[in-house]
Amino acid sequence: VEALVSGPTKAVEDFVSAATQGPEGARVRSVDLHNTEAPAEKGFQQRATL
Repeated sequence: VEALVSGPTKAVEDFVSAATQGPEGARVRSVDLHNTEAPAEKGFQQRATL
């Protein structure tokens, strides 16, 4: 899974914390974080995987 998350620092930290937990029954092996520019578009987009 790949996600680009942008927003207030606390909201992003909360998102990352939830991502490290995963849903019940899931195994999260790692979460990699990279700083980047905020996207110009707002909202949610689901894109095809590579």
